[in-house]
Amino acid sequence: MNKRMITKAAMELPEDIISVCPEFAADGGVTRTAGKVERRAVRGSRNLFKGIVLPVVLLAAGLTAAVVTAAVLKNGKNRQAGQSELPAEEKPDTIAAAATEPPKQDVPRDVSYVPDYYTDNTLHVDEFIELLRRDGYHRGDTIDRNFNTDNIEKCRNVTPPGMAKENPDLEMFYVSGSGAFFLKYRNELYRFDTFGGQYLKMCYWDHDGNGTPDLVAQYTGGSGIPYMGLTVIDLTTMTPKGVISRMLLEEEPFEFAFDGENAYVDQKLLTYSDGKFLLDGEEIPLFWFSEKR
Repeated sequence: MNKRMITKAAMELPEDIISVCPEFAADGGVTRTAGKVERRAVRGSRNLFKGIVLPVVLLAAGLTAAVVTAAVLKNGKNRQAGQSELPAEEKPDTIAAAATEPPKQDVPRDVSYVPDYYTDNTLHVDEFIELLRRDGYHRGDTIDRNFNTDNIEKCRNVTPPGMAKENPDLEMFYVSGSGAFFLKYRNELYRFDTFGGQYLKMCYWDHDGNGTPDLVAQYTGGSGIPYMGLTVIDLTTMTPKGVISRMLLEEEPFEFAFDGENAYVDQKLLTYSDGKFLLDGEEIPLFWFSEKR
């Protein structure tokens, strides 16, 4: 096949092939103006063969081969541009995989509060210490008046400002050194220590729908075996209700969030019904690690 035949064959390519692969009309090739073919001077056999030899050789096998060549060249450009080499409808495996993927869940916004254990806030600290010295604090069903208030070196009001606005009747006091954590609610004291840990997040949530938002607290604890827990302190009865306790040597920590209305654990909706806490409608054991034993 000589150069004249190659040039003639390139000039006879259909209009749609030229539009799909303009490389066929490269230097030394052909151009079309207003539907007409104009020959241009061949300025060198190197450019001619580089631009059209491959597709024209395939053209020798017929127009079908030329169409295939155009499709291959076009597909190569798409791959370079980061496009899929095949339409989505021709990839059943991809479609099947996408269909079986679980829908992405929206992460609930979190408006819970974090107590500041390192604050220098001494608001109402003197009143707290005097109340503790005079009346003691609730420990279960009894009153304990044995807390040594003479050796308190540092006590701070760790109530998050937002919680103080939501419920001015409740304040939180932390005594460093002993690690004692007190709630002052309606001028009475209740002790809720974490035994070597800290409260991580808190919020007010009416878990049982009785009209009184209760105190929900996520915390860590354990002097030897670390664990993470979630509890609800019922402000009607001033008793704690355990929700979750995970021993961190065997279980992963969990995420708690409160969006202002609903509570979530690991993005699952936390509810309370018939004296039981549920996650997405399923009852959860208080001690999750106990199921493995």
